[in-house]
Amino acid sequence: MPVQSLLTFPEQVRDRIISYLPQQALINLATTNYEFYHPCMKKLYSKIAVSEIPPLRCEVDPANKLDLRRMDFQDSTRLVIYGLQGCYKRVLNIKMINARLEVLVQALTINTELISYIKEIHILLKEPHLNQVIHKLSALLKLHSAQLNYFYTQNQGRCLFLTCPETELRMGNLTSLVQLENLSTKLGNVTTLIFPSDQTLYWQYMSALPQNLDNFSSLSKFKFVINTSVFDRNVKLVNLIPWNKLKSLELVFDYPTNSNVEDYLIDFLALLPESVPKLKSLSIIQGTIFPTHASNEIFDLNMFNLIRQWCANLDYLSIKHKLPIMGNFPDGMEGNYRRRYELYLRVLPKLINQYSSKPNVILNLPNLFQTFACYEQYMNTVLYNGCKCHHCEHYLQKLDWFLMHHKYYNVQTGQYRDMNASHLFSVLGRALNDRLIQNDLITQLDQLAFPIWNCSWDFHEMIVDQNSNCSQNNDAYLVPPLKCLEKEIIEYGEYDEDNEDGIIESTASNNRCEFSRKLFSHLPKCISHYLNDLVQEILNLHRGNAEQRADEVEHGTGTDTEVSFMDSLKDGGDLDTTHPFNIRRIIINGIVYNIGAELNGTHYYVNVYDG
Repeated sequence: MPVQSLLTFPEQVRDRIISYLPQQALINLATTNYEFYHPCMKKLYSKIAVSEIPPLRCEVDPANKLDLRRMDFQDSTRLVIYGLQGCYKRVLNIKMINARLEVLVQALTINTELISYIKEIHILLKEPHLNQVIHKLSALLKLHSAQLNYFYTQNQGRCLFLTCPETELRMGNLTSLVQLENLSTKLGNVTTLIFPSDQTLYWQYMSALPQNLDNFSSLSKFKFVINTSVFDRNVKLVNLIPWNKLKSLELVFDYPTNSNVEDYLIDFLALLPESVPKLKSLSIIQGTIFPTHASNEIFDLNMFNLIRQWCANLDYLSIKHKLPIMGNFPDGMEGNYRRRYELYLRVLPKLINQYSSKPNVILNLPNLFQTFACYEQYMNTVLYNGCKCHHCEHYLQKLDWFLMHHKYYNVQTGQYRDMNASHLFSVLGRALNDRLIQNDLITQLDQLAFPIWNCSWDFHEMIVDQNSNCSQNNDAYLVPPLKCLEKEIIEYGEYDEDNEDGIIESTASNNRCEFSRKLFSHLPKCISHYLNDLVQEILNLHRGNAEQRADEVEHGTGTDTEVSFMDSLKDGGDLDTTHPFNIRRIIINGIVYNIGAELNGTHYYVNVYDG
């Protein structure tokens, strides 16, 4: 087939192709021919994000047909203004971002036509030095009456997202309760209602709204933070939501401090309808820490029951947990690890395959690796008896050295303690989680609307959730950094926890420790090799014990016999031939897998960024 020029395609086809191009490709195409200039600029300026962290890009060799399976268009979702690629000094990055924003303002001032293309702007960092240029940008957009859907900036503090066609609510965010009360009479056509995940703030804002059906009649996207103290508020809000119109929903569950976890979950889920026919996207989040395996298992089982009821038309499912900062469940035995392993790698995929009618479901598990890292016994296996490839052998050995030369601050005892594998992998998982957008107003529902971020960690500063509830996290914001030791832990006395001799004050600028942001860039590949086993289990490709005898395989009766036999084959085929595998993308802690099938029906997976 002869190669055709892009100019020969119909306009609709050409614009569809352009919509998949990343920002540099758009700029390159716009300079080749004037006919491409306006379509490319319209796509380039439509959605703008400002971030200190650069987007993670997928490098694909077009000549390698198998490499094309790694094609990922998430970095083409919006134009990203960021600092210097590969620069880890915040001051330099902020200066570069400020300079690039100044250039953007100048470009919009000179060519005002570009302003009409802008629909969304998200400022995804808090930095006082950017206030002046952001104010210039905002004033310029207002001067030319830009028709923005969102102008979001974290510098404003707590904000609310409301989308209401035909009113000024399309213009940005509300930043105060008084402002919400003044506009409450205009909320009849609200389609999107997103309040902060903090339970106290959420219900303050919700109480400011008139509690009548008219205010919620057009709602299609909603965040529901369950009230753990006044259950009647949940009942009233459930009765106001137009469940038959809802397309996107985020449920946030805090850990109940004054009631039984199981009773609290069952009582709330009993309020919900059995089906939500138009629901396309569902996000389930733990708002505060569920501190044990037992409480998390109760949570998961109840959520899986809800997913079974609601997943008929789901295209996107996200489940995010809130875990102890240093992992290490008190009941994190290996047997409990296996139970959680079975739940997420066998039960959940089977639920989606059996009850979802959609062929291309996206499963987002933003911190599944962190949940597994809470089980110390198995994390020792991963660290010391895990992947034996050349890359992992080298860097896992470095992690072992790191454990022997660092301590963490135990908030409960007020002392520095030895680290174990669970502590280390929990913190690494939390750092990897920053590849995904971390903001409770943008929500897990919008993860696919932003790029995967090329995050890093300096191995010392403690990472905590930006939207943490301090009362539940036990002063999480005040956790000191990890400490370097001049000699190995075993060379210290058994009761030397309080002895500060030989402990180096660790800061981001400390050059005495070899562990830095540069070294971190090699670790996602190590973690992805562990996650490969998890994905193989989901796809029925994990061979497990190759020496298992046929008489050791459990077989059921009736229809279960065929499923059990197919399960024992581990050949990558569908476990249930009546319900073909329909998950097409899996995201675990920012590590992305594309899923597909060979011509013979065998499933395959490719690691998009870390293969």
